[in-house]
Amino acid sequence: MQKLRVLLNVFRPLRWYRNAFMLLGALLAIKITEAGISDSFVDILLAFISICLVASGNYGINEVLDVESDGQHPQKKLRAIVSGKISSAPVVIISIVLYVAGISIVLPSRNIMLTLSVSLLLLSGVLYNVKPMR
Repeated sequence: MQKLRVLLNVFRPLRWYRNAFMLLGALLAIKITEAGISDSFVDILLAFISICLVASGNYGINEVLDVESDGQHPQKKLRAIVSGKISSAPVVIISIVLYVAGISIVLPSRNIMLTLSVSLLLLSGVLYNVKPMR
């Protein structure tokens, strides 16, 4: 149970409410193309879930790649990987699974703009964390 709590802190699902703002971009992609996807609640919900999964993957990658700088920060030094509560390997694996799941949710819609917007969220999260882009 303790490991689950640690993982939840890494991937921050309690912050998913913030993704409502990113949902606006997905809704725009849905509205612009309207190819293969309707304005139904289910489609919008799937887009939101996809965004949340990718965002959580980005949180995990951030935890892994920021270990060095987080160790110098008064609050961030308590994060799971820095404090030794969990190793980086499972976080990387789970992040990749979250990325694949997030993209896989929007792929069946055949909405290129929606898939592109979620893919760009993934890419921006990775680029934000990877040196020398950072």
